Order: sequence, then C-alpha cells, then structure tokens
Amino acid sequence: CYTFSLSDPRQLLENHDRIIIKIKDSDPLCVDKERLTKDSPVFRWLIDELRFYELDMDDFEADTVGVFLTLLEDRKVDDIQEDKFRELHKMSRVYEVEWLRKECYNWLARRIIK
Repeated sequence: CYTFSLSDPRQLLENHDRIIIKIKDSDPLCVDKERLTKDSPVFRWLIDELRFYELDMDDFEADTVGVFLTLLEDRKVDDIQEDKFRELHKMSRVYEVEWLRKECYNWLARRIIK
C-alpha cells in the first residue's frame, strides 16, 4: 500500500514490516520494509541498524518518490521521464541503489548518442 492513515500510530510500533515515508507537500506513504531494504544498503542501515521506522524524503518531489518506490518494486525501467531523471539519479546515489544508478547512466548515454 502507498497510502496510510496515521490515526493509530501504535500499529506502527507493533509491525515494523511497514515503513512510513514522509514527503514534502504530500501525505505520508506506507511502504514494505523489504521493498526499501532489498537493494539499498543505506535503507538497510537506517531501518535494520538504526531502527528508523519513519524516513523523511522531503528533499524530493512527491511524484518522483512514487516513481522511485515503484521502480524498487518492479525493477523495470522502461523509460525515465526527462523531468524525473535528475531526481531519480540523485535518489539512486543517495540511497545507493546500484542497479537504478546504472539504469540512469544508460538512459543518459542513450540520450547523448541520439
């Protein structure tokens, strides 16, 4: 689920399989822990080691965060919208999602070759 109601925060404390992502100018998102930690050593460190169950992503636009989370689930990059490229690349670097960083590099290389 992407949407989440914070009406009962105690549910979060009981179930750490879900992580709350706070985004600027948008409602928080509820994301499976596995989705975040599978490909990102940074998320693994924040969640598993530091026990952060709420993460701020207010440096990024809400719609780009949504695309990023979808890519983490699907692991398919058909095409990156040009207006999302910079932020997706930045997110791939910040959270050390290596396969996405490579996909961004390949996307840029294809654009340059055209």
